[in-house]
Amino acid sequence: MICASRVLFVLLVVLAPAVAFAAGFRLPEQDAKALGMSAAVVAQADTPSAIYYNPAGLTQLKGNWVAGGGTLILAQGAQFEGRTKVSNRLGLGTQGTKGEDQVFFTPDLFFVSSLGSERLRLGFGVYTPFGLGRRYEDQNRIFRDQLNNIELKTVNFNPTIAYKISDAVSVGAGLDLFRAQVIYDFTAFGTFSGTDLYTANARAEGDGLAYNVGVLITPHPKWKIGLNYRSISSIDLKGNVDIRTHSAAASAAFAAAFSQPSGASARDTAHSNLTLPDTFAIGVSFRPTERLTLEVDADWTGWSTYDEFPFNTSTSVSVGGAQIYGPTALTKDKDWRDTWTMRVGGQYKAGDRISLRAGYLYDRDPIPEENYTADLPDGDRQAGSIGIGYAGSRYTVDFAYAALFYRARTVKNYDRSGNVALDGTFKSMTHLFGLTLAYQF
Repeated sequence: MICASRVLFVLLVVLAPAVAFAAGFRLPEQDAKALGMSAAVVAQADTPSAIYYNPAGLTQLKGNWVAGGGTLILAQGAQFEGRTKVSNRLGLGTQGTKGEDQVFFTPDLFFVSSLGSERLRLGFGVYTPFGLGRRYEDQNRIFRDQLNNIELKTVNFNPTIAYKISDAVSVGAGLDLFRAQVIYDFTAFGTFSGTDLYTANARAEGDGLAYNVGVLITPHPKWKIGLNYRSISSIDLKGNVDIRTHSAAASAAFAAAFSQPSGASARDTAHSNLTLPDTFAIGVSFRPTERLTLEVDADWTGWSTYDEFPFNTSTSVSVGGAQIYGPTALTKDKDWRDTWTMRVGGQYKAGDRISLRAGYLYDRDPIPEENYTADLPDGDRQAGSIGIGYAGSRYTVDFAYAALFYRARTVKNYDRSGNVALDGTFKSMTHLFGLTLAYQF
């Protein structure tokens, strides 16, 4: 069992980094049916993916189910035009650059069993609720001091239980067992010297624990109210940092700090803490006819828990009295803001087996201007989605597409000395394709 879990984790971690369909690095697209309605499903929650969206909804499923699939994410590299610390120091003026276009696949797998009970349901899900990927191949790019490559990969192992208290009320709860991996590559740039000091390649992994609860209320056959809360998870990350120096001063400083004859390269250990935010969603669905279902959701993410990303190294390195490598130099302030996402979605049964879906969402950007960086060039988002589903006698097939548009974000960020840190405009968009297969047995 341990071996199988490890293999599954490795598979998901290889596939999981992504550009999120919600603000920040959250990934709420865990099911193609939900994706087709822009994830406005907390009050419907009538598929095995209710394990994620609202565990109380599992009581609506009869018998045993297995569902699997994923989301293919085509992320356009963020376009930037403006000035950065690097371009300003090198006298390059306003520059235009673009991140690498990337393709990700985020898989998901859900099991649900009634155990022969009318009221009790047990479930287990494996999916990727948070993720981030951004890569810049050009080592001479104008914000290389912020990153060359970053990846956040998470896998959640989520056992769940749900119970139908009455025909009107169901409740559900689950544990979230997180496994996370962070890859962070960057080049330290000497503002005064105007040269690259060193390149660092950091790799770290860690585990975290959280819980989730849900309620589903059916006050009338045509109305449903859903609520879902997922708690904070604090993940301790531990790993290594491989360093290659690019200047004589940096090489000498690393050689002295690591007590080795040459400072051309070095390896250090490091640890950090990643706080995954808590979330709360409330939704109301209405079925005006037998064929049509409409839903409106409000979805809150507690991004204010992400106040900094600590980078605690075992060794510190200074040049001329200024730390160039170590906790002081590398820890980044974040101070993100809590955000609300508004979602609307609907489903129309075009026949006994075919369902058509559509949705829309509006999502606020959580990142303050003073801490805005190129690793996550976020902006207020709007998305439109469409989907189609086919229901057989014991199986379902769902497909969805969504287009995610980022509002152009203009940033004027200067350091305490009045020098440019980041002054310009980012633009981007993302395409998402979802497919889910489910089978009842």
